[in-house]
Amino acid sequence: MNASTNDVTQNDALAVVIVLTCYFLYSMSDAAAKYILGFYDIIPVMFMNSFFAMIFMIAYGLFRGGPTYFKTKKMKHHCIKGLIGIATGTMILYSLENTTLSEFYLVIFTAPLWVVVFSRFMMGEKLDIFRSIVVLLGFMVVAYAFMPEDEFDLNLGVVSASIAALTIGFNMIFIRKYLKGEPPALIGGFSSLIIFAALAFFAIPELEMGMLKHLHIFALIGLCILFGTILLARGYHMATHAMVVAPMHYVQMIYGTLFGLFLFAEVPEPRIVQGLVELAFLGLCLFVYDIKVRKKKKKYYDAITTEP
Repeated sequence: MNASTNDVTQNDALAVVIVLTCYFLYSMSDAAAKYILGFYDIIPVMFMNSFFAMIFMIAYGLFRGGPTYFKTKKMKHHCIKGLIGIATGTMILYSLENTTLSEFYLVIFTAPLWVVVFSRFMMGEKLDIFRSIVVLLGFMVVAYAFMPEDEFDLNLGVVSASIAALTIGFNMIFIRKYLKGEPPALIGGFSSLIIFAALAFFAIPELEMGMLKHLHIFALIGLCILFGTILLARGYHMATHAMVVAPMHYVQMIYGTLFGLFLFAEVPEPRIVQGLVELAFLGLCLFVYDIKVRKKKKKYYDAITTEP
Protein backbone atom coordinates (compact mmCIF):
# COMPACT_ATOMS: atom_id res chain seq x y z
CA MET A 1 0.00 0.00 0.00
CA ASN A 2 2.86 2.35 0.78
CA ALA A 3 4.44 1.59 -2.59
CA SER A 4 1.15 2.41 -4.31
CA THR A 5 0.87 5.68 -2.41
CA ASN A 6 4.44 6.57 -3.33
CA ASP A 7 3.73 5.83 -7.00
CA VAL A 8 0.69 8.11 -6.91
CA THR A 9 2.72 10.87 -5.24
CA GLN A 10 5.54 10.55 -7.77
CA ASN A 11 3.12 10.54 -10.70
CA ASP A 12 1.37 13.65 -9.40
CA ALA A 13 4.67 15.43 -8.77
CA LEU A 14 5.83 14.59 -12.30
CA ALA A 15 2.47 15.69 -13.71
CA VAL A 16 2.82 19.07 -11.98
CA VAL A 17 6.34 19.53 -13.41
CA ILE A 18 5.09 18.60 -16.90
CA VAL A 19 2.16 21.02 -16.75
CA LEU A 20 4.36 23.82 -15.37
CA THR A 21 6.68 23.24 -18.33
CA CYS A 22 3.71 23.33 -20.70
CA TYR A 23 2.57 26.75 -19.47
CA PHE A 24 6.15 28.02 -19.60
CA LEU A 25 6.23 27.06 -23.29
CA TYR A 26 2.89 28.76 -23.92
CA SER A 27 4.15 31.94 -22.25
CA MET A 28 7.37 31.73 -24.26
CA SER A 29 5.34 31.54 -27.48
CA ASP A 30 3.38 34.65 -26.44
CA ALA A 31 6.61 36.52 -25.66
CA ALA A 32 8.14 35.43 -28.98
CA ALA A 33 5.01 36.59 -30.83
CA LYS A 34 5.16 39.96 -29.06
CA TYR A 35 8.80 40.29 -30.07
CA ILE A 36 8.23 39.42 -33.73
CA LEU A 37 5.32 41.86 -33.96
CA GLY A 38 7.90 44.60 -33.56
CA PHE A 39 9.06 43.80 -37.11
CA TYR A 40 6.01 42.61 -39.09
CA ASP A 41 2.25 43.10 -39.40
CA ILE A 42 -0.30 40.84 -37.73
CA ILE A 43 -1.52 38.92 -40.81
CA PRO A 44 1.90 37.65 -42.03
CA VAL A 45 2.89 36.85 -38.42
CA MET A 46 -0.27 34.77 -37.89
CA PHE A 47 0.28 33.11 -41.27
CA MET A 48 3.85 32.12 -40.42
CA ASN A 49 2.89 30.99 -36.91
CA SER A 50 0.13 28.76 -38.27
CA PHE A 51 2.47 27.39 -40.96
CA PHE A 52 5.08 26.18 -38.48
CA ALA A 53 2.48 24.96 -35.98
CA MET A 54 0.79 23.01 -38.80
CA ILE A 55 4.08 21.50 -40.05
CA PHE A 56 5.20 20.38 -36.59
CA MET A 57 1.80 18.97 -35.66
CA ILE A 58 1.55 17.06 -38.95
CA ALA A 59 5.03 15.63 -38.34
CA TYR A 60 4.01 14.62 -34.82
CA GLY A 61 0.79 13.00 -36.07
CA LEU A 62 2.64 10.99 -38.71
CA PHE A 63 5.17 9.88 -36.10
CA ARG A 64 2.43 8.85 -33.67
CA GLY A 65 0.05 7.05 -35.98
CA GLY A 66 0.84 7.62 -39.62
CA PRO A 67 -1.80 8.93 -42.06
CA THR A 68 -4.59 7.26 -40.07
CA TYR A 69 -3.87 9.69 -37.21
CA PHE A 70 -5.60 12.41 -39.23
CA LYS A 71 -8.80 10.50 -39.92
CA THR A 72 -11.81 12.25 -38.44
CA LYS A 73 -15.57 12.32 -38.81
CA LYS A 74 -15.72 15.84 -37.43
CA MET A 75 -14.11 17.84 -40.23
CA LYS A 76 -16.94 20.39 -40.26
CA HIS A 77 -16.36 21.21 -36.61
CA HIS A 78 -12.59 21.38 -37.12
CA CYS A 79 -13.19 23.95 -39.87
CA ILE A 80 -15.50 26.00 -37.66
CA LYS A 81 -12.93 25.97 -34.87
CA GLY A 82 -10.22 27.03 -37.33
CA LEU A 83 -12.28 29.98 -38.56
CA ILE A 84 -12.94 31.05 -34.97
CA GLY A 85 -9.19 30.68 -34.44
CA ILE A 86 -8.55 33.38 -37.05
CA ALA A 87 -10.57 35.88 -35.03
CA THR A 88 -8.97 34.73 -31.79
CA GLY A 89 -5.44 34.87 -33.19
CA THR A 90 -5.97 38.33 -34.66
CA MET A 91 -7.24 39.69 -31.36
CA ILE A 92 -4.42 38.03 -29.39
CA LEU A 93 -1.68 39.36 -31.65
CA TYR A 94 -3.15 42.87 -31.70
CA SER A 95 -3.38 42.79 -27.93
CA LEU A 96 0.18 41.52 -27.50
CA GLU A 97 1.33 44.36 -29.72
CA ASN A 98 -0.53 47.03 -27.76
CA THR A 99 -0.42 45.91 -24.11
CA THR A 100 2.16 44.69 -21.64
CA LEU A 101 2.27 40.95 -21.05
CA SER A 102 0.93 41.35 -17.50
CA GLU A 103 -2.04 43.37 -18.81
CA PHE A 104 -2.59 40.80 -21.54
CA TYR A 105 -2.71 37.89 -19.11
CA LEU A 106 -5.01 39.70 -16.70
CA VAL A 107 -7.62 40.11 -19.43
CA ILE A 108 -7.06 36.80 -21.24
CA PHE A 109 -7.60 34.92 -17.97
CA THR A 110 -11.22 35.98 -17.96
CA ALA A 111 -11.63 33.09 -20.43
CA PRO A 112 -12.53 30.63 -17.61
CA LEU A 113 -15.32 33.02 -16.60
CA TRP A 114 -16.66 32.93 -20.16
CA VAL A 115 -16.47 29.12 -20.01
CA VAL A 116 -18.97 29.23 -17.14
CA VAL A 117 -21.28 31.49 -19.15
CA PHE A 118 -21.08 29.43 -22.35
CA SER A 119 -21.52 26.20 -20.37
CA ARG A 120 -24.92 27.51 -19.35
CA PHE A 121 -26.10 28.30 -22.87
CA MET A 122 -24.30 25.63 -24.92
CA MET A 123 -24.25 22.68 -22.50
CA GLY A 124 -27.27 23.48 -20.35
CA GLU A 125 -25.19 23.44 -17.16
CA LYS A 126 -26.56 25.18 -14.11
CA LEU A 127 -25.38 28.73 -13.43
CA ASP A 128 -26.01 28.88 -9.69
CA ILE A 129 -25.58 31.82 -7.31
CA PHE A 130 -21.96 31.04 -6.39
CA ARG A 131 -20.82 30.74 -10.02
CA SER A 132 -22.75 33.88 -10.94
CA ILE A 133 -21.09 35.85 -8.14
CA VAL A 134 -17.59 34.61 -9.06
CA VAL A 135 -18.11 35.51 -12.73
CA LEU A 136 -19.42 38.97 -11.82
CA LEU A 137 -16.54 39.58 -9.39
CA GLY A 138 -14.01 38.41 -11.98
CA PHE A 139 -15.17 40.93 -14.55
CA MET A 140 -15.29 43.63 -11.86
CA VAL A 141 -11.65 42.89 -10.95
CA VAL A 142 -10.56 43.45 -14.55
CA ALA A 143 -12.72 46.58 -14.90
CA TYR A 144 -11.21 48.05 -11.74
CA ALA A 145 -7.65 47.24 -12.84
CA PHE A 146 -8.09 49.25 -16.04
CA MET A 147 -10.29 51.99 -14.63
CA PRO A 148 -8.81 55.36 -15.65
CA GLU A 149 -7.70 57.59 -12.79
CA ASP A 150 -8.58 60.83 -14.59
CA GLU A 151 -9.99 61.03 -18.12
CA PHE A 152 -11.38 58.03 -20.02
CA ASP A 153 -8.91 56.39 -22.41
CA LEU A 154 -10.07 53.36 -24.40
CA ASN A 155 -7.21 50.87 -24.71
CA LEU A 156 -7.90 48.91 -27.89
CA GLY A 157 -5.32 46.32 -26.87
CA VAL A 158 -7.35 45.55 -23.75
CA VAL A 159 -10.55 45.45 -25.82
CA SER A 160 -8.91 42.99 -28.22
CA ALA A 161 -7.75 40.77 -25.35
CA SER A 162 -11.31 40.84 -23.96
CA ILE A 163 -12.70 39.64 -27.29
CA ALA A 164 -9.99 36.97 -27.46
CA ALA A 165 -10.88 35.77 -23.95
CA LEU A 166 -14.53 35.50 -24.99
CA THR A 167 -13.70 33.47 -28.12
CA ILE A 168 -11.28 31.26 -26.17
CA GLY A 169 -14.03 30.52 -23.64
CA PHE A 170 -16.41 29.71 -26.49
CA ASN A 171 -13.80 27.47 -28.12
CA MET A 172 -13.26 25.51 -24.90
CA ILE A 173 -16.95 24.63 -24.75
CA PHE A 174 -17.09 24.07 -28.52
CA ILE A 175 -14.27 21.50 -28.27
CA ARG A 176 -15.94 19.84 -25.30
CA LYS A 177 -19.27 19.60 -27.11
CA TYR A 178 -18.25 18.83 -30.69
CA LEU A 179 -14.61 17.65 -30.71
CA LYS A 180 -14.45 15.57 -27.54
CA GLY A 181 -12.17 12.56 -27.97
CA GLU A 182 -10.13 14.05 -30.82
CA PRO A 183 -6.34 14.00 -30.17
CA PRO A 184 -5.05 17.42 -29.02
CA ALA A 185 -2.44 17.55 -31.78
CA LEU A 186 -5.13 16.77 -34.37
CA ILE A 187 -7.28 19.63 -33.06
CA GLY A 188 -4.33 22.01 -33.15
CA GLY A 189 -3.10 20.77 -36.53
CA PHE A 190 -6.43 21.20 -38.32
CA SER A 191 -6.93 24.65 -36.78
CA SER A 192 -3.48 25.74 -37.99
CA LEU A 193 -4.22 24.33 -41.46
CA ILE A 194 -7.51 26.28 -41.69
CA ILE A 195 -5.84 29.50 -40.53
CA PHE A 196 -2.92 28.98 -42.94
CA ALA A 197 -5.22 28.35 -45.93
CA ALA A 198 -7.61 31.18 -45.09
CA LEU A 199 -4.85 33.78 -44.70
CA ALA A 200 -2.68 32.69 -47.62
CA PHE A 201 -4.28 35.09 -50.14
CA PHE A 202 -3.76 38.08 -47.86
CA ALA A 203 -0.48 37.10 -46.22
CA ILE A 204 1.68 35.87 -49.10
CA PRO A 205 1.89 39.29 -50.83
CA GLU A 206 3.04 40.78 -47.50
CA LEU A 207 5.83 38.28 -46.87
CA GLU A 208 9.29 39.84 -46.87
CA MET A 209 12.75 38.44 -47.54
CA GLY A 210 13.74 39.85 -44.18
CA MET A 211 11.55 37.20 -42.56
CA LEU A 212 14.22 34.63 -43.37
CA LYS A 213 16.38 35.95 -40.55
CA HIS A 214 13.47 35.44 -38.13
CA LEU A 215 12.45 31.96 -39.25
CA HIS A 216 13.88 30.54 -36.02
CA ILE A 217 11.47 32.74 -34.03
CA PHE A 218 8.46 31.53 -36.02
CA ALA A 219 9.72 27.95 -35.66
CA LEU A 220 10.12 28.47 -31.90
CA ILE A 221 6.51 29.61 -31.63
CA GLY A 222 5.33 26.52 -33.53
CA LEU A 223 7.43 24.18 -31.38
CA CYS A 224 6.23 25.80 -28.16
CA ILE A 225 2.61 25.36 -29.23
CA LEU A 226 3.18 21.73 -30.24
CA PHE A 227 5.09 20.60 -27.16
CA GLY A 228 2.88 22.70 -24.90
CA THR A 229 -0.17 20.88 -26.25
CA ILE A 230 1.46 17.47 -25.88
CA LEU A 231 2.73 18.15 -22.36
CA LEU A 232 -0.63 19.51 -21.22
CA ALA A 233 -2.42 16.36 -22.37
CA ARG A 234 0.31 14.19 -20.84
CA GLY A 235 0.20 16.00 -17.49
CA TYR A 236 -3.57 15.67 -17.15
CA HIS A 237 -3.32 12.00 -18.15
CA MET A 238 -0.67 11.24 -15.50
CA ALA A 239 -2.28 13.10 -12.59
CA THR A 240 -4.52 11.11 -10.30
CA HIS A 241 -7.02 13.98 -10.35
CA ALA A 242 -7.44 17.16 -12.38
CA MET A 243 -7.32 19.14 -9.11
CA VAL A 244 -3.62 18.28 -8.89
CA VAL A 245 -2.63 20.09 -12.08
CA ALA A 246 -5.47 22.49 -12.99
CA PRO A 247 -4.41 25.24 -10.53
CA MET A 248 -1.01 25.33 -12.26
CA HIS A 249 -2.72 27.16 -15.14
CA TYR A 250 -2.49 30.42 -13.21
CA VAL A 251 1.29 30.13 -13.01
CA GLN A 252 1.22 31.35 -16.61
CA MET A 253 0.37 34.78 -15.19
CA ILE A 254 3.68 34.73 -13.34
CA TYR A 255 5.58 33.49 -16.38
CA GLY A 256 4.05 36.19 -18.54
CA THR A 257 4.82 38.96 -16.07
CA LEU A 258 8.44 37.80 -15.76
CA PHE A 259 8.88 37.58 -19.52
CA GLY A 260 7.48 41.09 -19.80
CA LEU A 261 9.82 42.36 -17.11
CA PHE A 262 13.06 40.80 -18.34
CA LEU A 263 12.53 40.81 -22.12
CA PHE A 264 10.56 44.02 -22.63
CA ALA A 265 11.30 46.01 -19.44
CA GLU A 266 7.58 46.05 -18.61
CA VAL A 267 7.07 46.88 -14.93
CA PRO A 268 3.45 45.99 -14.07
CA GLU A 269 1.26 48.60 -12.41
CA PRO A 270 0.16 47.82 -8.82
CA ARG A 271 -3.47 47.58 -9.95
CA ILE A 272 -2.52 44.99 -12.57
CA VAL A 273 -0.62 42.87 -10.03
CA GLN A 274 -3.56 43.11 -7.62
CA GLY A 275 -5.91 42.10 -10.42
CA LEU A 276 -3.79 39.09 -11.37
CA VAL A 277 -3.78 37.83 -7.78
CA GLU A 278 -7.51 38.39 -7.28
CA LEU A 279 -8.47 36.80 -10.60
CA ALA A 280 -6.31 33.75 -9.88
CA PHE A 281 -7.94 33.43 -6.46
CA LEU A 282 -11.44 33.62 -7.95
CA GLY A 283 -10.52 31.05 -10.59
CA LEU A 284 -9.24 28.63 -7.99
CA CYS A 285 -12.36 29.15 -5.85
CA LEU A 286 -14.51 28.35 -8.86
CA PHE A 287 -12.50 25.22 -9.63
CA VAL A 288 -12.65 23.91 -6.05
CA TYR A 289 -16.39 24.60 -5.95
CA ASP A 290 -16.93 22.65 -9.19
CA ILE A 291 -14.96 19.71 -7.79
CA LYS A 292 -17.17 19.63 -4.68
CA VAL A 293 -20.33 19.83 -6.77
CA ARG A 294 -19.18 16.91 -8.95
CA LYS A 295 -18.40 14.83 -5.85
CA LYS A 296 -21.85 15.50 -4.43
CA LYS A 297 -23.48 14.55 -7.74
CA LYS A 298 -21.43 11.33 -7.89
CA LYS A 299 -22.45 10.37 -4.36
CA TYR A 300 -26.08 11.09 -5.21
CA TYR A 301 -26.09 9.00 -8.39
CA ASP A 302 -24.17 6.19 -6.68
CA ALA A 303 -26.81 6.16 -3.94
CA ILE A 304 -29.83 5.99 -6.27
CA THR A 305 -28.28 3.41 -8.60
CA THR A 306 -27.06 1.03 -5.87
CA GLU A 307 -29.37 -1.88 -5.31
CA PRO A 308 -30.63 -2.31 -1.71
